[in-house]
Amino acid sequence: MKKICKIAVLAGLTLLYVAGCGRNEDNLISENETDLNASQDVTKNETEKASTSSDEQTEFPPFYESVSESGKVTFQCTIEVPEDFNVQNVHQWMVDGRHLVDQEKAYAAYVDGGEIAEEHNNILDDGVEENIYIFEDGSHVSIGKGFTFTSKDDSCYLNIGVIDSDKIEIFSSDQVSFASSEDCINQIDEIVKTIGYELVELNYQAYPIAHQTLQSIEEDYISEGLLNESQKKDEWTDVDDAYVIYAYQECGSLPVFHELMSLGSSFAYDSADNAPVQAVYSARGLEQLNIYYLYDFSETEELLTLASFDIIADVVLEKYEDILNDATYEITSAKFYMYVCINEDQEYEATPVWYFEVIENGTSRSGTLVDAVSGKEIYLG
Repeated sequence: MKKICKIAVLAGLTLLYVAGCGRNEDNLISENETDLNASQDVTKNETEKASTSSDEQTEFPPFYESVSESGKVTFQCTIEVPEDFNVQNVHQWMVDGRHLVDQEKAYAAYVDGGEIAEEHNNILDDGVEENIYIFEDGSHVSIGKGFTFTSKDDSCYLNIGVIDSDKIEIFSSDQVSFASSEDCINQIDEIVKTIGYELVELNYQAYPIAHQTLQSIEEDYISEGLLNESQKKDEWTDVDDAYVIYAYQECGSLPVFHELMSLGSSFAYDSADNAPVQAVYSARGLEQLNIYYLYDFSETEELLTLASFDIIADVVLEKYEDILNDATYEITSAKFYMYVCINEDQEYEATPVWYFEVIENGTSRSGTLVDAVSGKEIYLG
């Protein structure tokens, strides 16, 4: 466009010179300035339009709809990105390594002074020491790369599988009164920071689990043979009311798709049971806490150029369109993540990605991961 404008200016000047013999010099200069200003305005307008078009191509709509020509693949897709996310300011991040629990702080908070019944010490493959403590009251602590705590009463929650994404709908109408979800999240966050994770950015979520629902699930499990009568809790009361609390790490405002999620299948789902921080907090206090797969990140100056969402969506559409079967596929959501993996050199690396949830024939659920920069599929599993 700039070349066209320059040619127009030169042509205008030539015509003015030929037709303007006998005009005074001041008039010629005045007309030339007018033409130049007009050309500059056109160039400015075209540049602004191009800039706007570029911005629009890299902005992500809240919802995306599309259908393949055959009708095999349908997008009815909610797009999830952070509210403060700026597509023009996405930096390359480095993964400096796993962020490990502070073993001394964890020991002081959860082991020191306790009545230890059993102690097991191991050295893991990478040289990290792992210490497991079983206490007289039946509670348990594991301190290694991550951290695990289970109380003496945790078995009633563990047997039912309260941190199971399939059960969230069952608990969706539950209400508990011993504390608010915000209060319990704050309690968990304080514990997590106390044992060495104070610099890790975490985004917490919670849902209540009422003792009446827990008792009903337990009865169903026993009748279905999933639990033995000997595992039945003597009595369910208000003190068993609790919250399931979980958190995903954030890197540059993006949720982190940690390395275990790369196994694919149900491990890739954005759910409580895949979160790197999982906890149960009841009216009695902390019942369960698991922390694993958290990382140390550092931001570089390198800016990344993201592919447009249309390009990314086409990769997903073509993948499922090319499957030789009679199935139909509906893409229901796309979420923007920072993907962490171990590369061919056995080093950690981070890449922004899109994770798509796909429903096959209206029932079966799966996922597809696409590099947000290159537009290439990242294969899970």
